[in-house]
Amino acid sequence: MISKTDQQLIIELQKDGRASYTDLAAKLGITPATAAKRVEGLLASKIIDIRAVQNPFKLGLTANALIAIKADPAKIEDLCNQFVDHFYVNNVMTVFGPFDMLILVFFPTWEMLFEFIHKELSQLAGVMQYETFQIREIKKRSHQPVDDASRCGKAPTLKEIDWQLIRELAKDGRMNISELSERVGTHISTVSRRIAALTKDHIVKIQAIPNPSKFGTTSNAILVLDVDPNRIDPLCDELLPCPEVHLMLSLFDRSGVILGIETANNEILYRFIKKKIGTLPGIFGVQTFIRGEIKKRFYAWFLETKED
Repeated sequence: MISKTDQQLIIELQKDGRASYTDLAAKLGITPATAAKRVEGLLASKIIDIRAVQNPFKLGLTANALIAIKADPAKIEDLCNQFVDHFYVNNVMTVFGPFDMLILVFFPTWEMLFEFIHKELSQLAGVMQYETFQIREIKKRSHQPVDDASRCGKAPTLKEIDWQLIRELAKDGRMNISELSERVGTHISTVSRRIAALTKDHIVKIQAIPNPSKFGTTSNAILVLDVDPNRIDPLCDELLPCPEVHLMLSLFDRSGVILGIETANNEILYRFIKKKIGTLPGIFGVQTFIRGEIKKRFYAWFLETKED
């Protein structure tokens, strides 16, 4: 059970993942030592991670794909670890079915994406087969619809120090300023100023990322829908408001839509797929990947305050 205090801490850390223990304690009416102990406990138990969540539009990461991978069973864990450490791989999960894992990648250019697939992914020990779904449009992410305003505007020109900081904060959003300064080889004041600029300009958001399985959302599936091209927009409009849908992507290389579905249990997941999605007109086929473990997740949903 997650206590009300822990829940409130998570909510505050979703607003600002780098909030000091002193500030957190003042907001919750507890001591800084208690705040530190509880946050460290939440991190150690994998209830949350605290990382820099990247804004792909602001970073110019416009070449995106979902890649399904069939792997040597003995190599799955090692492959997952390699993908977790890769900056442009945003999500990693193991799955049941004809493939063993799914990764979601965001690259600055299609050339870089294709080079990753053909020169890096294909050469990894243990990769037996893979299928690539090129993403045309992100329609919903982190349970939040992506509006046109989010996609507009030219991506800012970032300095090398900005990219270094984003990479480090993507590993650990609460890394000490002194350690960050040593890693990027820049003065502490410069590091603080650049982090403030990155967050102010919504290039990244440093926040707590809850593990959904710790909050009663134990069933997760990724669906690849083959859809009549004339029905893609109506289908997306129909499913966009559904709270079960946390991710919605349309595809380039086929007439299709990718959906991320989260529910409390497998029975609810089954009913939603069969009764809601399965009855929509224009769907020719559904490829379902049932989630095993989440290894890396760079999107987050927000908790509502609840009583214990």
